[in-house]
Amino acid sequence: MLGQYLSLVIGRIGSDVDLGYWMLMKRTFILKMGWAIVAVPVLFWIYVIWTYRVAGHHGQLPFQESFAWLWFVVYFLLLASGSWTVARLQLSRPWLRIVLTIIYVVAMALVLLLASLSASCLSGDCL
Repeated sequence: MLGQYLSLVIGRIGSDVDLGYWMLMKRTFILKMGWAIVAVPVLFWIYVIWTYRVAGHHGQLPFQESFAWLWFVVYFLLLASGSWTVARLQLSRPWLRIVLTIIYVVAMALVLLLASLSASCLSGDCL
């Protein structure tokens, strides 16, 4: 009877540890995907809005002549950050990470361009 009780207690402790590990992995996965899918385009959109406001206070449009490179730097840094996050996901198949990373880069490149376009239109600079 004592042996059964101990095996039951030890079994529950082991299952709690496994459950805790899986909950941590799930939480980490959700945070990483949240960064890659939500935070990257939102931060880029905020950056474009902010640059339009700052440039507007000086009576100019942003991303002209000498400051155009800054848009590209922020664009590629955020795109690289998101793609690095997707590439580092813990998936059972390595080829799946490669495929997801390629899909993410193509899709997020378009999303960031649309975010920039919407932010510039919102600031009155529609093409």
